[in-house]
Amino acid sequence: MITIKKHLEQAKDSSRVNELNKIVKRGTITLNEWRETAKFFMKEDYKSDLNLKNNCKQIIEYAGLVIIEILSTGEFVFKDTKSRNLDEVENIAWKESAEKFWCEDCL
Repeated sequence: MITIKKHLEQAKDSSRVNELNKIVKRGTITLNEWRETAKFFMKEDYKSDLNLKNNCKQIIEYAGLVIIEILSTGEFVFKDTKSRNLDEVENIAWKESAEKFWCEDCL
């Protein structure tokens, strides 16, 4: 996880840049808006140094580089949280991450 401003600086995809730029200019984001920033990647196509689970098949990346893994079992994982209910996992990821999206000193 990083600040949304830092995510904007690292973004390469023009649609992601536009999306994050709007958020940064507004200086705020709601849970529903954050959920709408979800981008899905196959594990092998996601360029990162993350320590992903062996049975991870896909990655969901959100604004602020919050990552949720999708396992071959159909479960969603964020850190120590695992559930078949994506909303539940997103809510936990949001609660842990949202206040840090704007604070360089919080990370």
